[in-house]
Amino acid sequence: MIQKVINTLTIVLIPASLLKFKGLPFLYYDKYYLGWLIILTFISLISLFSKKNEENKPTLLNLIIFFIAVITTASINTENLFIIYSWYFIGGATLLLFLSTIRLTNQNIYYYLWAIFICSVLESIWGILQLFEILEPSSKYFAIGGSFKGPNHFGAFLGLGIISLLLIIKKINANSLKIALGLIGVFFFGFMYYVEARGAILSLIVGISTYIYQNTNKHKSFFLIGVFGASIILSIALLNTNSDSINGRLLIGKITLLESLKKPILGHGLHSFGTEFSKAKATYFSQERPWEEIRVASPVNVAYNDFMEMPFELGYVFTIIFVGLLLFILLKSPNNEENLLCKIVIIYLFIFSITNAVKYYPVFIIIDVIAFVRLAQECTFQYNIPFIKTSFLKFAYIPFTLLLTVLIIQRSRAEYYFQTKKNLNKKGTQNLETIIDYSTKINERGEHLYKVYSFLKKNNEKELAFEYITKTCERSHQSKYHNHLAKEYILKNNFAKANSIYNYIANATPYKFRYQSNYMNFNNKLHKSKATVITAQKIVDLPVKIASARVDNYKKQAKRVLKLNLQTLKDSLLSGDLSRELTYNSKLLHMRIPYKIYTPPVEHLTKKLPVVFVNDGNKYLKKGKLHQKIDSLIECGKIEPIIAVFIDPINLNRKHLKVRNQLFIKNRKFVSFFKTELMPHIEKKLPVSNIRKDRTIWGVSFGGLFASYIADEEPDLFKNIVMQSPAFNPYYELFDHYKSKPLQDFKMYLGYGTGKDTESQDLPFIKIMQEKGYEILIDRVDGANHDWKQWEPQLNDILIYYFGKRNDGQF
Repeated sequence: MIQKVINTLTIVLIPASLLKFKGLPFLYYDKYYLGWLIILTFISLISLFSKKNEENKPTLLNLIIFFIAVITTASINTENLFIIYSWYFIGGATLLLFLSTIRLTNQNIYYYLWAIFICSVLESIWGILQLFEILEPSSKYFAIGGSFKGPNHFGAFLGLGIISLLLIIKKINANSLKIALGLIGVFFFGFMYYVEARGAILSLIVGISTYIYQNTNKHKSFFLIGVFGASIILSIALLNTNSDSINGRLLIGKITLLESLKKPILGHGLHSFGTEFSKAKATYFSQERPWEEIRVASPVNVAYNDFMEMPFELGYVFTIIFVGLLLFILLKSPNNEENLLCKIVIIYLFIFSITNAVKYYPVFIIIDVIAFVRLAQECTFQYNIPFIKTSFLKFAYIPFTLLLTVLIIQRSRAEYYFQTKKNLNKKGTQNLETIIDYSTKINERGEHLYKVYSFLKKNNEKELAFEYITKTCERSHQSKYHNHLAKEYILKNNFAKANSIYNYIANATPYKFRYQSNYMNFNNKLHKSKATVITAQKIVDLPVKIASARVDNYKKQAKRVLKLNLQTLKDSLLSGDLSRELTYNSKLLHMRIPYKIYTPPVEHLTKKLPVVFVNDGNKYLKKGKLHQKIDSLIECGKIEPIIAVFIDPINLNRKHLKVRNQLFIKNRKFVSFFKTELMPHIEKKLPVSNIRKDRTIWGVSFGGLFASYIADEEPDLFKNIVMQSPAFNPYYELFDHYKSKPLQDFKMYLGYGTGKDTESQDLPFIKIMQEKGYEILIDRVDGANHDWKQWEPQLNDILIYYFGKRNDGQF
């Protein structure tokens, strides 16, 4: 009695693997096929109480199959055990070992074929109801698919229905029923053609050609194979009607092959394809590629070719062993009707798996395993292993069954917790620990890890939130998650890492204007003119795949950004970047003040950097070439990376008025402009330090006077004060301020010349500073005048004095 129940439930596995359960309290993920796993675990457990066929002695082939099942399961690391696709692998291994304990008779195979045929009829009815919009499609991307996500796999299952009819019709005596079943088979093929299941049609042609070849005399078979050869040509013509689909898969195959050759022995690991392929694709498109490849570079989770994905994830050694075993079984099993049908099924699914992913659909796994086990049992090479008892077969699959049971129970509990959404809004340490614990029981390409990240973010658990968004991106290649990670790195002032993520996203989806625009805007905000221009030009030149108003806006924005930044590329030899002229509209001064920003190469933007505010910025850029000197010293490793802000004492609202003296000489409002407007603005936009010791104020002549003035007025703003030939004569009262006020821990530099310069004004100030005990470096240049011939040669030494890595300047 138990054995009959087992046989019946084994047949039920086929329809059960096509159903997605909705609304059950422990199966929330209705996009997966889970019913068959529950039935399989039940069958496996009750089979312990049945009397096994003692004729099934363990053979060498059984042992090889057992080790393949063990290796496949062992290749699933702990982190991936809770991925439901991993359960399909474990379920397939369990079924493989379980069926090895049962003698699959001709009658069993006949029942399996009827199950496939009846399910194909039901799937076709489902597809018709979707065609007439009576039932909703299973995917938002395709109108027809039955219970499958798309027409290819829907068509592939109808193709299996046609193959099952080959034996069913032979076993039936009534001609009228044969005709009716034959017409149903023709309808299946017509439906396959209608939904353009190209891979399934091609696989069916190969499968039926093999069947005809095995069942007819040689001359007739050659004729019929010629007919089917012509059909192949027609099939290829059909494939070419959707060139994007074909070109896309060719591109996937090209990148997959190149990447799999990097780890040919053990592969990248099971379920690694989505993330690893995305990284490889981003690297591939980091170089200029033709539009024909860019237009089909869509994000993918699968290779659409199981025998290309297999070496990618598990390595070529496993793939060769697996394919070798498959060929051995096909060649060493006799060609009776039932065996021939099993061979056709394996060949059919083999060909189909070259054009589509089969391993993500359990119904194909089940049918493939049934056909494989039947042929293995019929194989002419059966070497019995005397030292292994018959009970080995009885208990070999039990560890797999128990593992599957534990995984289902634990994940079901976690699913229930996560689907009770109020739990994600509760605060408290206990709830946080529970959520984190349950998140380890669900690994769905980062989706639940992202939910944990969102929860932690809401609860202000910043470090843990960062850890979980990082984990999310390790599991998933979805751009929306990587965008969040980039923003987290920006909050940590690691713009270098954020840059690499934005660049990765742009290259991984090279035809999407949104991600190209995100990368352009990121560089533009950092004033990375070269990178901004390159990305903007790419957006302007990128052909339009699907026209829309949004795409037009992206192109218009790119043209504006391109125009603004092209003028700054004169300093193209810089490793870092000098921004275009920016303006700050000061409410305090009622002026529009222009400034430019130098930023070092993006790889140095890993933390908040020291910042230098340079008065008379335009003169320092044109006559002093200060930005070039900073850039060169950073690249040579002489100084630490810094950011420099070059401010011009000009009012762009009234350019004809000279405001330099007004701003630099005893102007409290200009000090407030620095403190409350400009510096907070720069700190908000760029990764600059807000710590006093990392701030420098720099000026020449009256600009040097202002540097000493702002230090006196606001001693907490700047530690480093650079004065080149400061002109004190308009405000000698400043000397008394420094003399009377408490000593401050400034680090000062003062340079002057003994020619026509400010020596007479500077010496009294120097004397006060030295008597007071200030740290001040004096740079006296004999015969030098009040000009750039003196100031320009001093710049490198000043930079090394303040920012040198070993503080080993010339002073």
